[in-house]
Amino acid sequence: MIVCEACGVALDPEARFCGGCGQRRRSGLTGEINLSGITEITVTADQAAAPLVQPTEKSESDLSGVTLNGRYQIESRLGKGGFGSVYRARQLQMNREVALKILHPHMAADPQLVERFKREAQASSKLRAPHTVMVYDFDQTEDGTLYMAMELLRGRSLGHAIGEEGALSPERVVVILDGIADSLEEAHAQGIVHRDIKPENVYLESKPTADFVKVLDFGIAKIISGAPALTAAGQTLGTLEYMSPEQLMGESLDGRSDLYALGVLGYEMLTGRHPFEARSAGELISAHLRKVPPPVSTLSKTHVVPPALERILMRLLAKKRDDRHADAAALRNDLLGALKRASEPALKRDPVRSPPAKIDPPTEQLQRGNRRMLIAATILGAVTALAFGLAFWFFR
Repeated sequence: MIVCEACGVALDPEARFCGGCGQRRRSGLTGEINLSGITEITVTADQAAAPLVQPTEKSESDLSGVTLNGRYQIESRLGKGGFGSVYRARQLQMNREVALKILHPHMAADPQLVERFKREAQASSKLRAPHTVMVYDFDQTEDGTLYMAMELLRGRSLGHAIGEEGALSPERVVVILDGIADSLEEAHAQGIVHRDIKPENVYLESKPTADFVKVLDFGIAKIISGAPALTAAGQTLGTLEYMSPEQLMGESLDGRSDLYALGVLGYEMLTGRHPFEARSAGELISAHLRKVPPPVSTLSKTHVVPPALERILMRLLAKKRDDRHADAAALRNDLLGALKRASEPALKRDPVRSPPAKIDPPTEQLQRGNRRMLIAATILGAVTALAFGLAFWFFR
């Protein structure tokens, strides 16, 4: 039986959060299964025995050592999931390392999956923001194998960081949220809604700066215009813990749906737990649609959450999209203001003046007597000088 590490409540093996206390599970995967830019992967036996999608046929064998289309020399497999595998490879003409995402052969028989794979490549290839994973190439081999080449990232996923460290500092949270919003700002401007923002799809690199964000996996991204829909009316795609109310209701989506997911993500980063306690999928859906989460300041045990940042997160988690930020650019402006206010002193105080020195009564009395004697001596001296002057004038 699997139980929550924090409160001991029994959990479903596939649970990402505890339904009793809301804490994120910290056991299970010792690495990350992610079909975008990833590095080394380690999967526990129980995870390997229960893939996310049960294939109807055997997945492709390890392609390490194979050269695809005479262009990509595959070096090693980094990880695999239900839809495909990711390999470390070398692009021979450019002599650079890449992450090569390959769709499982049996999946290539599904026209909708193939179209979605192509859609991801097309959507990602249009994006050039520094915080979006770079897609270099998309092609198909003679035997029909579909692959996508993208930059090879070095670091860890945000989910891995939260699992290892728990709650993050408000300063780090603002930096990470701003990086994700930067990626989404460009995507939304091009009519692309990610629809699956979650910790596993956010990567943290250490260069060029600490916690440098890369947003991954536009695999279920919705292109608002110019392309046919890949989902039937009322069908939802995404990860339940991060889905917006309108996404859960199967309504039309815009960029503000991704902003809701950012609110859930920010809440989780600050508190180490999900905004809503739910013991079932139905309870979680109901919470997304109706429940207001507790303020993050009441749950953060390790850091003081600036009120400005708390207001931003609660606005992102608004049930009605019109009550959220208008777009990612507006969110970034708010985050910048929150970061500035967080770095300022809590109160502006007047300059501290030194208090007058304390003088004990005997010393004060002595000083007063000395002053009187000095005044008397001064007057006596003046009178004496005047008398001598008059006498000299009278007898000359």
